[in-house]
Amino acid sequence: MTPVDNPMNTSDKADQPRWEAIPAMLRARVRRYVLWEGLGLTIAWLGVWFWGGLALDYLPVLVGAGEMPAWARSVVLTCLVAGGVVIVYRSILRRVFARIPDTSMALLIERHYPDFAESLVTSVELGPGQRSSTEGVAPLTSQMLATTQQQAAALVPKVDLNRVFNKRPLVQSITLAALFVIATLAFAVTLPASFSLWSQRLFVLSSRTWPRRAAIEVLGFADNRQLKIAEGSDYTLRVRADAQRPTPPPNYCTIYYRTDAGERGRVKMTKKGGTSDGFQYYTYDGKPFKGILSPVQFDVVGFDHRVSDYRLISVASPTVVDVKIDVTPPGYTGLLPRTVAYSPGLRVPAGSQLSVTMASNKDLAQAGVAEVSIADAPPTFITNSVDDASPRSIWLEVVRVTQDLILEVTLVDQDGIRGIRPYRIAIGMIEDTAPNVDIRLKGIGTVVTDKAILPVQGTITDDYQVDRHWLTLDLPDGSTREFELPRKRDGTVQGTLDLRDERSANDNPLVINVGDRVTLSAKATDTCDLHQSVNQGDGDRFELEVVTDSQLLAVLEARELSLRRRFEQVISELHETRDSLSRVQYDKQTDQPDGAEPDDVDATSEFSAAEQADRQLALRQLRVERARQKSERSSLEVLGIAASFDDIRDELVNNRVDAEDRRQRLERDISEPLYHVARQMFPELDTRLNSLRQVVNDPKASTDALASALAQTDDILVELEKILTKMLELETYNELVDLVRSLLKEQEQILDDTKKQRKKQALELLK
Repeated sequence: MTPVDNPMNTSDKADQPRWEAIPAMLRARVRRYVLWEGLGLTIAWLGVWFWGGLALDYLPVLVGAGEMPAWARSVVLTCLVAGGVVIVYRSILRRVFARIPDTSMALLIERHYPDFAESLVTSVELGPGQRSSTEGVAPLTSQMLATTQQQAAALVPKVDLNRVFNKRPLVQSITLAALFVIATLAFAVTLPASFSLWSQRLFVLSSRTWPRRAAIEVLGFADNRQLKIAEGSDYTLRVRADAQRPTPPPNYCTIYYRTDAGERGRVKMTKKGGTSDGFQYYTYDGKPFKGILSPVQFDVVGFDHRVSDYRLISVASPTVVDVKIDVTPPGYTGLLPRTVAYSPGLRVPAGSQLSVTMASNKDLAQAGVAEVSIADAPPTFITNSVDDASPRSIWLEVVRVTQDLILEVTLVDQDGIRGIRPYRIAIGMIEDTAPNVDIRLKGIGTVVTDKAILPVQGTITDDYQVDRHWLTLDLPDGSTREFELPRKRDGTVQGTLDLRDERSANDNPLVINVGDRVTLSAKATDTCDLHQSVNQGDGDRFELEVVTDSQLLAVLEARELSLRRRFEQVISELHETRDSLSRVQYDKQTDQPDGAEPDDVDATSEFSAAEQADRQLALRQLRVERARQKSERSSLEVLGIAASFDDIRDELVNNRVDAEDRRQRLERDISEPLYHVARQMFPELDTRLNSLRQVVNDPKASTDALASALAQTDDILVELEKILTKMLELETYNELVDLVRSLLKEQEQILDDTKKQRKKQALELLK
């Protein structure tokens, strides 16, 4: 702008100073500035609330939410009006009509034009408007005032009032107001229906809603939008959208859910096929509609259409809470009827009759029982019903259990709610097995004489009852002989088969010869009558070779020789144990173990004396432990040899071999001493070795314990050597007997040959 064009420069006001008009001109401009800025702020305020309210009301609709309720819109309208009134008052009325003194205007100008040097302010304060006249003023003061006014008047032409104003707030308010006005006019021109609808909703609080692009509907719910389902069950939500609207149906619908347990979220429903009958269908069966345990409330949104406040209420599903089974076992078991509480893994004998009573947690309308099929198994005959007098009771009957039984019970309560899953009853069938025959021969080997006694002992047991039990003897000609076998009530069996008595029987004598091979076995049957064939259990088969007395003795003598060699090995190992144990002895002067070998203790300079002592001590402990272990093993070996000699003696007795002196020698000179050593002397040695192990680190205390253990070992060796001597004597005796036996056999052969020669000579003389 150009410097101020002061109207006081005109001819009609030539006598009026030019500086007097400046404050008035600035004051007028200030009032215009305030007016326009206030109007801009007021229009901007109205625009903000108009468009902000529109956004709050319409934008949620675009994402499927509802419009603002009437009370919320009334709040928006109240804020709009109240805010506008406040802005008009504070920004226009109060500022436009405010008193603005000339002095303030002069100060404002001098702030931007410091060249005045307060001449303008002084001229305004002491000018005609401030003093009635200059009378009474000293000539010097009047002259100074005139000089000041002339100085101010000289600078007035340079004043540009535009510099005083900050135009930015005014421009901002006017620009913002213009934008809102233009936008509102454009909205009214381009979308008159929407402009009219929002104006009615905002200014008259109309209840009209915004139009939607989609129309969706939830299926399967009653008018109250509630549905009961079984607790823990799954639910498939079905929704359909109108496909005949201008806008195609949405590609998916969104479910917003919240549960009473505090869980909330959203999931998407997908289309199910194409449009049908003018509708597009959607389904969803995932979370939160899987395993529903608490009520679920949900809304469904398709495009901008929202259907709200649907609720799934979970209630207890009908289920079986107690099962009692009356079991009537079949007659072959010998068991009495009983009532049992069902538990998984229940098993009943094959052929049992079952009566099952189940209790439900709710009153029932119906119950269905289905049998889970088993491959290649016939169906079981089952009947079932709900007790009318007690709607919570279900009864079913299984006429006969012929297989493992799996039943699935489906319950429906009186509200029509079906159980989540069928209640399963699994009952295993105990198949009747053949009797268990555990029979062995006592005192008989694989070779027997034709006059032997075959002792049989063991057990014959069955699941329930044994019907028949016997021995069979398979003969070389393919025939089989059966013999009764006694059995006690506890299942134990102990009997004998006397071959000599059977050979001499008057009716159907047993025919066996030397060299024949026969097979002995035990058999048993039970009382099961479910099958056409009987359940027969077979014991072990024992193959026996029939030999002469001399052949049997030769076999037994070979076993005696093998046992003697085994016994000699035991004695040799015990000698080694005794030698190793004797090396545990301490040297009385040095307190070090005697007889340490170079490989026992490393005496090289790399070990100190203390380390060598520790290694020697560990070696002594190792030798004692090895001696104890070898003692236990030798004891078991001796015990086994004694039992083997007992078996030889029993075979002599059971085969009726005339060798009484041999039997007595085996028992008196070998078996009994061996049992004495194994059961008494070796345990005593173990006790002494344990005592030595406890004090082996003490040179003084271990000396007596070691001496005691060595003495016991020596006693055992002496006793074993005596027994070995008896074995050798018995072997010599057996050799003499064998020699006599061979001489007798040769004599018999000579006699037979002589008889044959004489018979031949007699026949020749008769010719």
